[in-house]
Amino acid sequence: LITIFYVCFLFKVLSFKRGGHHAPHFDYITYASPDQYSRKTRELGNRFATFALTLKAANVGGGTSFVLLNHTVSTSPGDVILFTNINKDMAPVSEHFCHSCIRYKLWL
Repeated sequence: LITIFYVCFLFKVLSFKRGGHHAPHFDYITYASPDQYSRKTRELGNRFATFALTLKAANVGGGTSFVLLNHTVSTSPGDVILFTNINKDMAPVSEHFCHSCIRYKLWL
């Protein structure tokens, strides 16, 4: 598979603070109506992949769980997780959530 990217969004950096977490979610954008999408999302399409780099090990929690696969990935500093969020017809690919992130920071 060869893909050429003509345009893309700038990087978006997120950080989990002490005690922070995300409820189960998809890493693509949904709204009740396509009219609610931003101009950039309408022009360029939805988020198609997530890239997460672990900078510091978690003392408690910190795994990324893929609910539909019944699998949790735990990472060490320097490890990267890369996964797709949507397939070519824009349907979601992998629902996941981050375990409670206590006593450390996670940057995505």
